[in-house]
Amino acid sequence: DSKISAIYMRLFASNPDHPGDNLQYGTFLTNSGRSKQALPFLEKAVAGGLSDANRILGMAWLILGDKEQALSKLETYLKNQPDDNATRILINCVRNGKIEYTDMPQSK
Repeated sequence: DSKISAIYMRLFASNPDHPGDNLQYGTFLTNSGRSKQALPFLEKAVAGGLSDANRILGMAWLILGDKEQALSKLETYLKNQPDDNATRILINCVRNGKIEYTDMPQSK
């Protein structure tokens, strides 16, 4: 993990707002149990025009237990990708209380 983080920090030194790099690093952090740390990187990806980043951003918020933020980001993503049935099902499950990540361990 530290080697990967070091590589991204070198990339960010030359272009900290690159949407694709922020999305990749935010996804890496989310998938490695560091959703809270991933949020600013994922937000930069969205702000940089990568609206599809809202899906992983919604997942990060879901993992952190904030269903309202999760649904907001997932619904924004779905507006841009209306044929994504997996995300539509996920949204319905979150709304109906069928998916919760309250026991998901998070790195500090």
